[in-house]
Formats: sequence, C-alpha cells, structure tokens
Amino acid sequence: MEYYKKILSQIEARRHFIYVVSESRNFFPPLGETFSLSVKDKDFKVKLDKQGRIWANANLIKNAICFKPYRVFIFTKKENNRFMLACEHF
Repeated sequence: MEYYKKILSQIEARRHFIYVVSESRNFFPPLGETFSLSVKDKDFKVKLDKQGRIWANANLIKNAICFKPYRVFIFTKKENNRFMLACEHF
C-alpha cells in the first residue's frame, strides 16, 4: 500500500490546506484533477491546485479532521483515484 506522510505547518493549520511538495506530487492525480478523499468514513471531492495545495474549506474536511500544527497527516492511495486521509495524534 502506498502512502504519503505530511507534517502540518502552522500556516497550513491556520489556513486549512495541505501543501504537497513537488517531489511527492506524482503520488496524487495531476494538478487540477478531482479525486476522492475519505476522512473518517466521509468522502470528499478534492484536487491539488496549481500551487500543490489541497484545500479543506469548502468540503468541510476541516470539521472531519483536526487541523493543528505539527499533526502528521497520512494519505493512503486506494484504487481508482481514491485516497484515505488519517491523522496521527501525539
């Protein structure tokens, strides 16, 4: 199973987005292409914007998962452009 791990920065937590570094963008569908993201058994349609960010505002993802600085977010790749997002708590 493939995964991408990201430590949330203070800016990302405050503005409710997840930045994907350019070296890891090939893990996700191409920029601008919509894909399915499952968070706590809720499905959301998201995409990487042209700066490589996944925004959590309009889709209410921020209510499904805790956006706090230095939380570790783990994206797991499923089949058919589906991904799962989980958060490690410390």
